[in-house]
Amino acid sequence: MSYYYILLLLQSSLLIITNFTATTTTTAEKAAEEISRIFPNPIQLEFEKVYFPYLLMNKKRYAGLVWTNPDKYDKMDCKGLETVRRDNCLLVRKMISTCLNKILIDRDVDGAISYAKGKCSCSVVWCGVVVA
Repeated sequence: MSYYYILLLLQSSLLIITNFTATTTTTAEKAAEEISRIFPNPIQLEFEKVYFPYLLMNKKRYAGLVWTNPDKYDKMDCKGLETVRRDNCLLVRKMISTCLNKILIDRDVDGAISYAKGKCSCSVVWCGVVVA
């Protein structure tokens, strides 16, 4: 199994996206210390979380599995997406949540695409006109 270390500097924090191993936390803390030395005081980077896999849509919109031990992920963390926003209907929230589960937990991207296409291809009859 390969391990990926991707460093993202976001608002004075260090975010590492990787498979979680016993040395991930210490590696992240060392990386934060090294990078903090480059910046002038009082800028300090800190270790926040381990995400794997991680989907970054754009600024402040992401989803990923949070790991604190190498055996099993703790939870799926979603920020700014339709699953946590209140201004979307329940159908959209459930569809996006199911797709994220298929992509992040099951690692089944094709299954997520098929599910979304199946939900969106419903025919609706309105005033005698069929809209597909």
